[in-house]
Amino acid sequence: MRQFIVGCGLCLVSFSNAWGELPTVALDDFLSGVDDRCQYSAALEQFRLALPDTEQAWALLPPQLQAASAPFIIEDEVDYQIIALPIRGTWREVPVELIEFGLGKGNGIHVLVIDFGGSPDRAEAVFGPRVVRSQDLMANDPDNLTDAFTDLIIESERARLVCDLST
Repeated sequence: MRQFIVGCGLCLVSFSNAWGELPTVALDDFLSGVDDRCQYSAALEQFRLALPDTEQAWALLPPQLQAASAPFIIEDEVDYQIIALPIRGTWREVPVELIEFGLGKGNGIHVLVIDFGGSPDRAEAVFGPRVVRSQDLMANDPDNLTDAFTDLIIESERARLVCDLST
């Protein structure tokens, strides 16, 4: 199993001062399907395909998501680029602080990380069973030829839902 985990620990520090100014937005439609075998909604897929052109990707976000977001944070590595969207939202009533993509430079890396805010216990209670079900479905899917996987990672008092769709 691949062990490519994207993390942008400094991302949360850089926009934490803006939280008071941002409204909270429901992300249920935008993130619909991510916790079910890492499927993307049409809007999330269009957003991902527009990256790494962040101006184009930003323009594809609905106005309510733009209003709840801080500027993109980009980390450029040799083999991949991390593009993180700080956002003040909720998904299934769990706070979300970051939507992060790790996108390879011609090497097939494709990782999505949803960074939850607040207590990791809440994220674990809501998403833990969903991720386990998703893991089982993905592991037994004969069409999953790239060994795509998902996981809910709890560490350092943070919860992250990871979808690795790398080829």
